[in-house]
Amino acid sequence: MNNLDIISTASTKLGKAKVQSLDEGSFEADVFGQLYEPTKQAALASYDWSFNKFTVELSRELAAPTDTTWAYRFLLPSDYVSGGTCIDQTGATVTYAEEAGRVLRKSQRVFLKYTRDLDEREFPPLFTHYLIAMLAYEACEPLVGDGNTQNRLAQEIKDKFAMASSRDAIGKGPQTLISQSRWQTARYGVRL
Repeated sequence: MNNLDIISTASTKLGKAKVQSLDEGSFEADVFGQLYEPTKQAALASYDWSFNKFTVELSRELAAPTDTTWAYRFLLPSDYVSGGTCIDQTGATVTYAEEAGRVLRKSQRVFLKYTRDLDEREFPPLFTHYLIAMLAYEACEPLVGDGNTQNRLAQEIKDKFAMASSRDAIGKGPQTLISQSRWQTARYGVRL
């Protein structure tokens, strides 16, 4: 599914017309156009998903940091969402600071393990269903204004998250799950 498929499915879930284009000028297109990207980013950051983990060597900038505690500045990747951990060539975690889209380090090389932004077509099916439920919930108030529908969607988000995260964890082996994001708890009033 691409972003318009996800948006149209969320719109249909609310009993609204499918959105053919975010530029079509409809109220639904305007609402989903504003909500889609932040909701997608929140869904990606809500859990330590294995499908969007990546490790990359960061590009060093020529200019030195203004903070003399650090010797080098490195740019964060353009697809960076969250969850960065800096490591050295051996895979050992290293000390660093993050500032204004940059990583500050004392050594000349650094690698970053992070959560990245992905094209929607790379999402696993259960994550896509979780994102659709989140998007419908976010759009419910402006498009429908119905508390019963919104309550149903909050439960659906909880259920879809549980299914998607359980399936994702199967490929990881035993581990401790990261805690629920503050954003999700505050927004939905539920703790999964």
